[in-house]
Amino acid sequence: EREERLMQQLAVKQEESAKRSFQTMMRRKVIQDEAAKKAEERRMTILEAQEETEYRLMEHDQKKERYLDFKRELDGLRGKNKEINVERQRRREEAEREGIAEAVKKKDEKIDHLNAERKRMWGLRRAAQSEAYRAREIVKSEIMRQRIHSKFDSAALDNKLQALLQSDMFSAKILQTSSSMPSLKSGSTMATQPSQQVSQQA
Repeated sequence: EREERLMQQLAVKQEESAKRSFQTMMRRKVIQDEAAKKAEERRMTILEAQEETEYRLMEHDQKKERYLDFKRELDGLRGKNKEINVERQRRREEAEREGIAEAVKKKDEKIDHLNAERKRMWGLRRAAQSEAYRAREIVKSEIMRQRIHSKFDSAALDNKLQALLQSDMFSAKILQTSSSMPSLKSGSTMATQPSQQVSQQA
């Protein structure tokens, strides 16, 4: 009976020891599971943080790329606008140069025309003076001839004078100029003076 009691006590001790071992094992397992769970949560948190960081970096890179694309497009538009302004300025300056050149050309042509007209008027004046001198000499000769022959014929003298005055050199037609030179018409009075001189001396 004593042996049986000892066996029962031993069995009880073994059962209690087994229970404690099981409980210890279960506590360790719970601790391990809790640690594994925390580790997994920590890993997931780290992964989420990494993904968030990568997403933000990607978003930043995309924004930067969009900004660079916009800046390149803006620079291109500015370059084109500058080229357009340069071309517009070049055309404006070219038009101004052409306008100045045309104005200078017209002014030179006007000066040349004035000089040519002035030369023509001086030529006409000299020719009129020569013609007036010739007419005066003819009238003098006629007067001298009549004096020598003591035959004074005022009608014949007047006819000769009128015939001399019919010369184109004493006509206003020869002094007509282009419509662009109205100021030169006043020179006709200068050229008609020889005819007056002839009539006065006659």
